[in-house]
Amino acid sequence: MLNVEKQKSKYLNNRNLQSNNSNLHTPNITETGMNAIAELNQSFKLSIPEKNSNSLSETLIDDEVCTNMFNDDIGDINCNVYGGVDSDDNCSKTVESFNIEDELRSWVLKFKVSHNSANCILGIIKSAGINVPKDIRTLMKTPTTHVISNIGQGSYIHLGLENMILPILKKFNALIYTPNKILKIGINLDGLPLSRSSKSQLWPILIEFTNCNLLSEYVLPIGIFHGNTKPKSIHEFLNPFLSDLLILLNSGLNVDGNIYQFEVGHVVCDSPAKSFLLNVKAFNAYFGCTSCTQEGSYINNRMAFLKIESPLRTDISFRSKTQEEYHKGSSPLELLPIDMINDVCLDYMHNVCLGVTKRLIEFWVKGKKDVRLIEENKFRITNNLLNLRQYVPSEFSRLPRGLDDIEYYKATELRMFVIHSGLVVLKGNLIKQMYSHFKLFVCALRILITPDICQILNNLAQSLLNEFVAQYSSLYGAHFVTYNVHSLLHLPMYVKVHGCLDNFSCFKYENYLQYIKKSVKSAKYPLQEVTNRIMEKQKYFISSDIKLDPIIIVKEIVNTTTSTFYCLADRLFKQIFIKKLKITINIHNKRDKYIMLNNNDIVIVNNIIKPQNELGFNLIVQKFLNTSSLFTEPIVSSTIGLYTVNPIILSDNFKINISDIKYKCFFIYLSNDKAIITTLNHSFIDKSY
Repeated sequence: MLNVEKQKSKYLNNRNLQSNNSNLHTPNITETGMNAIAELNQSFKLSIPEKNSNSLSETLIDDEVCTNMFNDDIGDINCNVYGGVDSDDNCSKTVESFNIEDELRSWVLKFKVSHNSANCILGIIKSAGINVPKDIRTLMKTPTTHVISNIGQGSYIHLGLENMILPILKKFNALIYTPNKILKIGINLDGLPLSRSSKSQLWPILIEFTNCNLLSEYVLPIGIFHGNTKPKSIHEFLNPFLSDLLILLNSGLNVDGNIYQFEVGHVVCDSPAKSFLLNVKAFNAYFGCTSCTQEGSYINNRMAFLKIESPLRTDISFRSKTQEEYHKGSSPLELLPIDMINDVCLDYMHNVCLGVTKRLIEFWVKGKKDVRLIEENKFRITNNLLNLRQYVPSEFSRLPRGLDDIEYYKATELRMFVIHSGLVVLKGNLIKQMYSHFKLFVCALRILITPDICQILNNLAQSLLNEFVAQYSSLYGAHFVTYNVHSLLHLPMYVKVHGCLDNFSCFKYENYLQYIKKSVKSAKYPLQEVTNRIMEKQKYFISSDIKLDPIIIVKEIVNTTTSTFYCLADRLFKQIFIKKLKITINIHNKRDKYIMLNNNDIVIVNNIIKPQNELGFNLIVQKFLNTSSLFTEPIVSSTIGLYTVNPIILSDNFKINISDIKYKCFFIYLSNDKAIITTLNHSFIDKSY
């Protein structure tokens, strides 16, 4: 450990002898530490707030900082426990409000600085005469002890349901609104391998709030298991969590006089974890479907589910174990007042994106000759994907890659392909019958992922998926109608119960899992290390300020002119981030200036205005006058947000309010007189995975 006082003494004694490097010792700071110093220097920059910056409707932040916020990779601080350190922490500060310890805590959490690097920097700061703690553990209020339980061949730390929920409810108590003060909890369970060189793995129990927008971005860990295998007994593993949860469900929680009641909204996991949690046969067993009772057929070393319609499982049939071949024993979830079928959901991140979509692309890239793309078409598709990079909105954390990288595609890349880019890049390059088949898949998913049509057109989505699965065996082989393909038949049922697909997906949870993985710096005590990082964040969150600004202003433009829509006293902006919609509008970037309005008009944004005497923001826009559906079969594509437009035929400028925005648009320029528009009608809470 760095001896700070000794370093300070040496520094003071030798500060006039800097040319003699052998007499002046400086801490050995790693490359990570040096990079972190640069970031720390940026975070300490102070600026004077612009005029009207105290308005509740806006926050001024540095352009570079906000760009980083929009483009952070997976594990961004925005998605970890409590989300207490946001890029908003770089907002303009006055000298009076500056606190170096708070800034250091924020910096350590935001950039995931190791304790060794942080201790080196504390030594440097302290040697300059600034009063800071000698050790980062003091600054971060790191726990000194942990209660560790032995479960099978592993260890478990229970953080406690009330311990993790109470601080966030106290923080937002006056602002939370849900009918009858009922909060619904989403539950996730999954395994997380820590390295490729060992079997070491973590199994966190995670929750979220599913019916409160104010709290929806926060993922909370309740307990964590560590071992070289998954927990031997699901009952022993979940017992502390379920004990806490049952108390919460029965008694509620008193938060400063407000009594909150709790319900379980959903339980969502990938297929192996779901089988483990339900204590049933694996997804590739004869009776492996968790939604229906169909018996699979073993074909070419694969378990296939070929029937389109089969009797559905019910909560009663599950609890009574009507189909004995399906059950391995009782599930601990049976203790909860939930529907064991409808509330334990399918996850489209694993089943649809990483499952069916990836498999289809693999067929086309390296499948058998009758389904494989010829090299010329494969090259054209790859070229099309790479050309799309210039048009991808900033909400997407990853840019398209070529088909040769398919084995490395992440879930968000596959989601972009199936929801947005696939139909565009495959047009004219894929066998016509396969293209029409893929179109069934895309149309159904765009219905189920869109909040305002997923219920109204649910039966249509069901019909499209029925047809997709029915044709799958004739195109790609009956033995490839595996669990993931078969599960598509059940997706509409879960959407009927829980709303659009993003309401019950694993994207948010997986993002948090990757944050946990990056928190492990040493293989010695990963469980304790992760727990320390979680508790440090919780303590920072409790002491930090609430930031509820609906608009973050990234870049202001000096207003030196007047027009029909604004005067010299009004403020003009280049870029803003709208928190509610989670979208960026940038009038100087072709990726980020196209939106759909509530009346379904598609417009281009030319100016962003903050009127002098109004709280809200106005946009000066032009409407595309020549718009049409991209296709009319199997459904009219405009129904699901797919259009063609003539980019040069525009209306005159007119003014709208930010509240008129429905969706942001992905604008794909094809030629002088043709472009394709797809609406971004899914959630970007995951942001990075």
